[in-house]
Amino acid sequence: MTRTSPARIVLYVISALVLVYLILPVLIIAPISFSSARFLTFPPPSFSLRWYQQYFANPAWMQATRVTLTVALTALPSAVDGGTVIDADGGSLTGRTVTFTVAEAQSDGVYGLRRALVMAGAETEVMSLWKVADQPTRDLNAGRDVDLL
Repeated sequence: MTRTSPARIVLYVISALVLVYLILPVLIIAPISFSSARFLTFPPPSFSLRWYQQYFANPAWMQATRVTLTVALTALPSAVDGGTVIDADGGSLTGRTVTFTVAEAQSDGVYGLRRALVMAGAETEVMSLWKVADQPTRDLNAGRDVDLL
């Protein structure tokens, strides 16, 4: 029988408490959002879609929702690029310097890529904003502690 270490038990307890702390407000606010009352009351006296009708009918809220979704969808490629680099390399870079070309990348993707490289252990990044042939770059960095992407 395997025995769980006390440190792991503490980690599980803290993780569970954090999850409860994050989820509990949602479990309280969701039912309140269907309340027919004029002010927030818990439990709701009766259920209604009144607040959702007001939300969807208000142009200011719809504009704010569009801005939020635009920012979220714009940030998504950056997060995906970063995760891909770390996953492709197994989360650890052997070289101290990483050389790569980002000639056709969007700026969000470039920043995400750089963050991912730093998280994967790269101390220095050499980035080209124009197309560079792979073989001359390999020849230039031969014998150096460099990872080429």
